[in-house]
Amino acid sequence: MKFNKIILNNLFSYFGPVEFDLTGGSEQANIVLISGRNGYGKTSFIRSLKLLFAGTTESLAVDITGRPLGQKRFVIGDGRTWLGIVNRKAVQRGDTRCSVSIEWTEAGSVVLAERSWDLNGKNFFGELEIIHNGNRLQDKDAREFIEQRLPPAYIPFFFFDSEQIERLVESTDQESFKTDMERLLDIAPIDYLRSELKTVVKEWQQDAMEEEKRRILYETQDQLKKDELAIAEENEKQRDWEDQKMDLDHEVNEIENELKKLEYLRNRQDIGRLNTSREIAVAEKEKREALFADLIRKESPLLANPGLVEKAEKYIEKAAGSKLGEAAEILESLKKSLVPGLLDEPPYPNPELEPGQKRFLKKRLIGLIDARIPDMDSGVVSLDLKTAKQLHEQFIQYRGLNRAREEIKRTLAQIHDFNREIAGIDFDISEAAGLTDEERERINFLSEELKGKIEERGGIKKEIQKSQTEKEIRQRHIQQLKKEIRDQEKQVELSKRTRKKVDLAKGLRKFFNQYKQDLKILKRGDVEETLDKYTKILISNLPQVKKISVSDTFELTYLDDSGDEIGRTNLSSGNKQLVATALLWALKTVSRKEVPVVIDTPLGRLDAVNQRSLLKNYYPSVGKQVILLPTDSELDEEKYRLLCPHIYKEYQLENWDGESTEPRLKQMYPDS
Repeated sequence: MKFNKIILNNLFSYFGPVEFDLTGGSEQANIVLISGRNGYGKTSFIRSLKLLFAGTTESLAVDITGRPLGQKRFVIGDGRTWLGIVNRKAVQRGDTRCSVSIEWTEAGSVVLAERSWDLNGKNFFGELEIIHNGNRLQDKDAREFIEQRLPPAYIPFFFFDSEQIERLVESTDQESFKTDMERLLDIAPIDYLRSELKTVVKEWQQDAMEEEKRRILYETQDQLKKDELAIAEENEKQRDWEDQKMDLDHEVNEIENELKKLEYLRNRQDIGRLNTSREIAVAEKEKREALFADLIRKESPLLANPGLVEKAEKYIEKAAGSKLGEAAEILESLKKSLVPGLLDEPPYPNPELEPGQKRFLKKRLIGLIDARIPDMDSGVVSLDLKTAKQLHEQFIQYRGLNRAREEIKRTLAQIHDFNREIAGIDFDISEAAGLTDEERERINFLSEELKGKIEERGGIKKEIQKSQTEKEIRQRHIQQLKKEIRDQEKQVELSKRTRKKVDLAKGLRKFFNQYKQDLKILKRGDVEETLDKYTKILISNLPQVKKISVSDTFELTYLDDSGDEIGRTNLSSGNKQLVATALLWALKTVSRKEVPVVIDTPLGRLDAVNQRSLLKNYYPSVGKQVILLPTDSELDEEKYRLLCPHIYKEYQLENWDGESTEPRLKQMYPDS
């Protein structure tokens, strides 16, 4: 395969139909140079080629955008981080058709392949068309034709950014890489033969079944197909729901941003409600201020005289706990209750005492009791025991004055919080008061719209969950059906003739199993030998690494002089890039796939020595047609001269507005 012509139309940075004539070249001059500054269209060029051969697949969406996107989102964009594949200037001018077409030569015949997309609002129609030997192929026939030339799994091995290929070295232990390697090296078709033999065996077994058992088996298989189809439909519905949810996420975000611009998202109350909130906050603040004033009035003497508080507490504690104080309290009680009760309350003596006698006796008894009341310390003598105990309980609460301080501190903090709340409400009132009637109407409209969008999004989330639940139920049913089918197939009693055919098919499957293993070993050896050869050509210095071993599953292992393994993390990024380049070269050589090699950022982060090695040894030899996409800073004049004998066509990309890439047929360095 050799590209003759590439036409990009309204795709990425290419506005209108833009043609690259790639005819010419020879065995010695195999390179097309398409240079340009960053953002001028080099990446758009390589992405367009990937789209032609792979279509808008999820894996390609991840490769291009860095995240999984459904076909519709991939083509149309999400309006935020990904703008879609259609040129923005074309969309603005109402031209919503984009396409990529390539004309190439293979085995002496010319092939024209075109993949196009027509946008219609939030939907699109995609089409692939092939013209070959006068025949026009479309749909499934066109897809099969192009996948025979360059299956999607092959694309990373032929169209790549050299700065990113070091990831290839990191992924050799991943199952997807091993599968792609088997396809590239023509090992995978054996799996197809094994699968077909398995299918044939099942058909023979079913033919040998009794009529009733066969009917049951067919019904079970039919139900299995229905469930698998239902799951595919649920997957499609789920993708549609996810797309709708992403649309709503974007619309909700836009509405919220507009409300923020109106400085209203944070505060949707009207002025009346704001004033009510302010009145409540002011009233609460005034309560705290009154409490603070009362606390300061009552507690300030204590806070100001901690020494006096401590001394008073000691005296009161002494009075409250004094034995003498207790005796004095008892005698005082007797004086108040005993004397009146003895002389003034019945029963009375006979003969009854005269009033003068009673006065005399009362005075005498009180005098006797007073004489027995103990003489207390003058500091507490004026306190009775009850009062001393009450004061003592209060002073315990004031010990260290912590309670008073904490209460005053808490009250001050509350006053501060209310002041801040009132200031915020005042700001909201001033902002709301500054809105025009038109802005108010817009805010009300947006608020209602936002509410509706959020409700709609909630409904879609429920639909997604419902769809997921339905899928899980059907998946469990599918597993049960598969088990039933296996059990039914085991019950078959085969005729002698059928048994012979089945045994032959099973024997062939075993043969292909062994053949696959032998072929993998053979291909592994070829890849390892060729990789070792190309690594030595490309890399002038690979510290510690004596050999790169390739396992039967095509995993790379780095070995030192002693044969011990060296972790790939010990390799620099530059050396990983060179090893990946050597691996791609080796795979292309061993697979014998004659597909043009297209490389963006061809010199990457390599040092000058290794760059010269690529320019002299790799690009002139890696394929019959090599398309390089460098920047002018990447390929200076000195390096250009190394490559110049192998260049047969040059384009320089210009893109002054970022939306209109135009290729100019001219040399990077005309004087070289």
